Amino acid sequence: MTAMTSQELGITSPAERAAAAQRRDATKSVRWARDKLLSYQLAESLGLGYPRTWTAATAAEAAELDVPFPVIIKPSVKTGLNALTAAKAWRVDDRDQLARRFGEAAALVDPSHLMVQELIPGRGADQLSYAALCEHGRPLAGLTARRSRQYPADFGRASTFVETVVAADVEEAARAFLAEARFDGLVEVEFMRDPRDGVLRRML
Repeated sequence: MTAMTSQELGITSPAERAAAAQRRDATKSVRWARDKLLSYQLAESLGLGYPRTWTAATAAEAAELDVPFPVIIKPSVKTGLNALTAAKAWRVDDRDQLARRFGEAAALVDPSHLMVQELIPGRGADQLSYAALCEHGRPLAGLTARRSRQYPADFGRASTFVETVVAADVEEAARAFLAEARFDGLVEVEFMRDPRDGVLRRML
């Protein structure tokens, strides 16, 4: 009888097992950043605010949603460049427009990756973030910033004036999120301070 090698038996060294576990953790942590719907689920589990969000399978189903206008249509996952992903989001002001624009969005993005979301009012000064270098969800260094100006002004693709600020609640919320996601690497966790009630809402 011939003895089988450790590789044939599927036995790996402790270092190899540790490396495989790290790869699994990295994949799991990145998904919270990649998929907005998963990010909002994580935020909800931590008691963090986020914009009210709805999904629909078709334009007709979207038109029946009980939403407070105005809302926006945006992809939960960016899978490629098109008119919607380039704009980041489309504003919708009434039910007829919602049905039409959702249909247009569904032609560009898989409907399972589309969200209808309340539009949080506010300006660039209400947009806050916590940027950090993390190891297993623990920030090794970080700072809090305010996006005072952006371009375009509505759904900015680039910041034109950002300043560091002291915002303890932003840092606390971001640290809780990163710890739960066990995030590794450089990250920016974005929030909007809702001017209607002062609540921080997790944004993506």
